[in-house]
Amino acid sequence: GVNGSAPHALGVALDRLFFSADAGQGDEPFVSDGTAAGTVQLADIDPAQGSRITGFVGAGPLCYFAAWDAAHGRELWCSDGTPAGTRMVADLNPGVLGSSPSDLIAFGAELAFVATSPTTGTELWLTDGTAANTRAIDLRPGSNGSTPQSVIVANGRLWFSAEGPSG
Repeated sequence: GVNGSAPHALGVALDRLFFSADAGQGDEPFVSDGTAAGTVQLADIDPAQGSRITGFVGAGPLCYFAAWDAAHGRELWCSDGTPAGTRMVADLNPGVLGSSPSDLIAFGAELAFVATSPTTGTELWLTDGTAANTRAIDLRPGSNGSTPQSVIVANGRLWFSAEGPSG
Protein backbone atom coordinates (compact mmCIF):
# COMPACT_ATOMS: atom_id res chain seq x y z
CA GLY A 1 0.00 0.00 0.00
CA VAL A 2 0.91 3.68 -0.05
CA ASN A 3 1.94 3.73 3.61
CA GLY A 4 4.50 0.95 3.30
CA SER A 5 5.58 -1.39 6.07
CA ALA A 6 8.20 0.90 7.71
CA PRO A 7 10.89 -1.78 8.18
CA HIS A 8 13.31 -1.01 11.02
CA ALA A 9 15.49 -2.62 13.71
CA LEU A 10 17.46 -4.42 11.01
CA GLY A 11 19.98 -7.08 12.01
CA VAL A 12 21.91 -9.81 10.22
CA ALA A 13 22.07 -13.30 11.70
CA LEU A 14 22.17 -16.83 10.32
CA ASP A 15 23.04 -15.40 6.87
CA ARG A 16 19.65 -13.66 6.71
CA LEU A 17 18.19 -10.24 7.38
CA PHE A 18 15.92 -9.96 10.42
CA PHE A 19 13.77 -6.87 10.76
CA SER A 20 10.60 -5.46 12.24
CA ALA A 21 7.82 -4.26 9.93
CA ASP A 22 4.13 -3.43 9.95
CA ALA A 23 2.19 -5.79 7.70
CA GLY A 24 -1.15 -4.39 8.85
CA GLN A 25 -1.26 -5.44 12.50
CA GLY A 26 1.59 -3.38 13.99
CA ASP A 27 5.31 -4.09 14.12
CA GLU A 28 6.21 -7.77 14.08
CA PRO A 29 9.39 -9.79 13.34
CA PHE A 30 10.29 -10.81 9.78
CA VAL A 31 13.21 -12.62 8.15
CA SER A 32 14.46 -12.43 4.57
CA ASP A 33 16.98 -14.21 2.40
CA GLY A 34 16.83 -11.25 0.01
CA THR A 35 14.02 -12.57 -2.17
CA ALA A 36 10.28 -11.87 -2.06
CA ALA A 37 9.56 -15.58 -1.69
CA GLY A 38 12.13 -15.86 1.11
CA THR A 39 10.69 -12.99 3.17
CA VAL A 40 8.30 -14.20 5.87
CA GLN A 41 6.74 -12.98 9.08
CA LEU A 42 8.13 -14.98 11.99
CA ALA A 43 5.36 -14.36 14.54
CA ASP A 44 2.40 -12.21 15.46
CA ILE A 45 3.58 -11.53 19.01
CA ASP A 46 1.00 -8.89 19.87
CA PRO A 47 -1.89 -8.98 17.39
CA ALA A 48 -3.67 -5.99 18.95
CA GLN A 49 -0.96 -3.34 18.63
CA GLY A 50 2.33 -4.78 17.46
CA SER A 51 5.30 -6.00 19.42
CA ARG A 52 7.59 -2.93 19.44
CA ILE A 53 10.72 -4.89 18.57
CA THR A 54 14.27 -3.81 19.32
CA GLY A 55 17.47 -5.69 18.76
CA PHE A 56 18.09 -8.59 16.35
CA VAL A 57 21.45 -9.95 17.40
CA GLY A 58 22.76 -13.32 16.25
CA ALA A 59 24.48 -15.60 18.77
CA GLY A 60 25.08 -19.28 18.15
CA PRO A 61 22.26 -20.83 16.10
CA LEU A 62 19.70 -18.14 17.06
CA CYS A 63 18.75 -14.54 16.47
CA TYR A 64 17.60 -12.65 19.59
CA PHE A 65 15.41 -9.59 20.00
CA ALA A 66 13.31 -7.84 22.61
CA ALA A 67 9.56 -7.71 21.99
CA TRP A 68 6.47 -6.56 23.84
CA ASP A 69 3.09 -8.21 24.28
CA ALA A 70 0.14 -7.32 26.48
CA ALA A 71 0.47 -10.41 28.70
CA HIS A 72 4.24 -10.36 29.39
CA GLY A 73 5.45 -6.82 28.77
CA ARG A 74 8.89 -6.53 27.11
CA GLU A 75 10.83 -9.82 27.23
CA LEU A 76 13.64 -11.55 25.33
CA TRP A 77 12.65 -13.59 22.26
CA CYS A 78 14.68 -15.73 19.86
CA SER A 79 14.28 -17.29 16.44
CA ASP A 80 16.03 -19.91 14.38
CA GLY A 81 14.74 -18.07 11.28
CA THR A 82 11.46 -19.98 11.02
CA PRO A 83 7.97 -19.18 12.35
CA ALA A 84 7.90 -22.50 14.25
CA GLY A 85 11.28 -21.70 15.83
CA THR A 86 10.36 -18.19 17.07
CA ARG A 87 9.55 -17.96 20.79
CA MET A 88 10.00 -16.12 24.06
CA VAL A 89 13.23 -17.23 25.76
CA ALA A 90 11.99 -16.77 29.34
CA ASP A 91 9.50 -14.63 31.24
CA LEU A 92 12.07 -13.07 33.59
CA ASN A 93 9.68 -10.57 35.14
CA PRO A 94 6.19 -12.12 35.04
CA GLY A 95 3.36 -9.69 34.40
CA VAL A 96 2.83 -6.72 32.16
CA LEU A 97 6.01 -4.83 33.15
CA GLY A 98 8.39 -7.41 31.65
CA SER A 99 12.15 -7.53 32.15
CA SER A 100 13.01 -4.83 29.56
CA PRO A 101 15.99 -6.60 27.92
CA SER A 102 18.61 -4.23 26.51
CA ASP A 103 22.27 -4.13 25.50
CA LEU A 104 21.96 -7.44 23.59
CA ILE A 105 25.39 -8.67 22.50
CA ALA A 106 26.77 -11.98 21.23
CA PHE A 107 29.23 -13.63 23.61
CA GLY A 108 30.49 -16.79 21.96
CA ALA A 109 27.50 -19.06 21.30
CA GLU A 110 25.47 -17.27 23.98
CA LEU A 111 23.75 -13.92 24.25
CA ALA A 112 24.58 -11.45 27.01
CA PHE A 113 21.97 -8.84 27.87
CA VAL A 114 20.79 -6.56 30.65
CA ALA A 115 17.37 -7.27 32.17
CA THR A 116 15.35 -6.74 35.33
CA SER A 117 13.73 -9.42 37.47
CA PRO A 118 11.99 -9.09 40.84
CA THR A 119 14.63 -11.25 42.57
CA THR A 120 17.81 -9.78 41.03
CA GLY A 121 16.92 -6.22 40.08
CA THR A 122 18.71 -5.04 36.95
CA GLU A 123 21.64 -7.37 36.18
CA LEU A 124 23.66 -8.84 33.34
CA TRP A 125 22.22 -12.12 32.04
CA LEU A 126 23.47 -14.92 29.76
CA THR A 127 21.40 -17.33 27.68
CA ASP A 128 21.76 -20.06 25.10
CA GLY A 129 18.14 -19.50 24.08
CA THR A 130 16.58 -21.90 26.57
CA ALA A 131 14.77 -20.89 29.75
CA ALA A 132 16.75 -23.51 31.69
CA ASN A 133 20.08 -21.93 30.68
CA THR A 134 19.08 -18.28 31.11
CA ARG A 135 20.85 -16.99 34.18
CA ALA A 136 21.72 -13.75 35.90
CA ILE A 137 25.28 -12.74 36.70
CA ASP A 138 24.13 -11.45 40.07
CA LEU A 139 26.85 -8.95 41.04
CA ARG A 140 24.75 -7.20 43.66
CA PRO A 141 22.61 -9.83 45.39
CA GLY A 142 19.09 -8.80 46.25
CA SER A 143 16.46 -6.90 44.35
CA ASN A 144 18.50 -3.69 43.84
CA GLY A 145 20.75 -5.07 41.09
CA SER A 146 24.06 -3.72 39.81
CA THR A 147 22.58 -1.80 36.84
CA PRO A 148 25.16 -2.84 34.19
CA GLN A 149 25.89 -0.40 31.35
CA SER A 150 28.09 -0.10 28.26
CA VAL A 151 28.30 -3.86 27.65
CA ILE A 152 30.92 -4.84 25.06
CA VAL A 153 32.89 -7.93 24.08
CA ALA A 154 36.65 -7.62 23.56
CA ASN A 155 39.38 -10.24 23.56
CA GLY A 156 36.89 -13.00 24.37
CA ARG A 157 35.62 -11.28 27.51
CA LEU A 158 32.53 -9.33 28.49
CA TRP A 159 33.24 -5.81 29.67
CA PHE A 160 30.75 -3.45 31.32
CA SER A 161 30.38 -0.96 34.12
CA ALA A 162 28.14 -1.71 37.11
CA GLU A 163 27.48 -0.77 40.70
CA GLY A 164 29.37 -2.92 43.20
CA PRO A 165 27.95 -4.94 46.11
CA SER A 166 27.79 -1.92 48.42
CA GLY A 167 26.31 0.51 45.87
